[in-house]
Amino acid sequence: MRKAKFYIIDGRPMEECYRLDMLLEYHAKEGDTLIEMEQDKGSGFFFCTTFFDCYESGDGCGKDCVGYNPRNGKSGYCKNARIPYRPTDRKFLLKNGKLEPIEKILTNKAQ
Repeated sequence: MRKAKFYIIDGRPMEECYRLDMLLEYHAKEGDTLIEMEQDKGSGFFFCTTFFDCYESGDGCGKDCVGYNPRNGKSGYCKNARIPYRPTDRKFLLKNGKLEPIEKILTNKAQ
């Protein structure tokens, strides 16, 4: 199974990073520029799916947190902690419900 890619609409807050199917269904409209996101491994931060916010690793998650839900049911890494995403330099234009790379559009106009 291929890992889902995540995108953000150019100019929108980082918290609005979604899978393409979610963006197309609820947020994006024809002509929007979408930026592909990538996981920011090793950043020292994690994204909490309970509170929809980023925190420093080792800070804010644990038995004192009301949303803490250990993966093994006892203690340790929380089920709600995810690797955060950061924007890449890959941009796409939403055209006819499909993504066209911006570089390809610029190349075709130059010809």
